[in-house]
Amino acid sequence: MADWSTGSVATYCFDRIDDIPSSISGTPMERIAETIINDLENYTGETIGTTAIPNKYHNILVNLTCAYTLGRMAGIGVDFNFSLGEFSVNPAAGTGRTEFQHIQFFTQQANASLRTVGKNLLFGKAFG
Repeated sequence: MADWSTGSVATYCFDRIDDIPSSISGTPMERIAETIINDLENYTGETIGTTAIPNKYHNILVNLTCAYTLGRMAGIGVDFNFSLGEFSVNPAAGTGRTEFQHIQFFTQQANASLRTVGKNLLFGKAFG
């Protein structure tokens, strides 16, 4: 698999969400990914960087970038359609604002991936 950067994360997320406004897509989504990388580095104790991102962090970064992007879209009141693979949601066909359900979905997916990554313990074994 080719090396990923924050631009790769933004592109992958952009492909999963329909109708992202130009004010959010591109560089703003890359900045979101950079912020998430900083949080991941703090969580894991590892250096991840914004280029040559290790494969084990791809899903986490994409899912959280999608969640943050949807949050920004909801915050500015964008009416949009969402799709992930064959699954798609059209707000007009639903019962209301579905972006919050998608934010929850992407956050749950990221949390599941975080559990598989784990984190480095700073003090080693706990004394008991």
